[in-house]
Amino acid sequence: MFWTLFEVSGIRVTETQMMTLVTDVMQTLDEDGNDAIDIVEFVDGSLKNKFIYDLLTSADENVRKQQEQQ
Repeated sequence: MFWTLFEVSGIRVTETQMMTLVTDVMQTLDEDGNDAIDIVEFVDGSLKNKFIYDLLTSADENVRKQQEQQ
């Protein structure tokens, strides 16, 4: 999922950077500490975390632009 978000957002990261980001995102979003992110944790955390919010909105904007070009 994260590779796809970064690709669609136009952000290039190394595998090491990705692993660090995934770990940080899991720690941020996994509010109950069960090593899983449910939909409520994902939505709440994404709205509260600027990095995740920006990543998701930029991916959405890029997908819309690509669809308009087709």
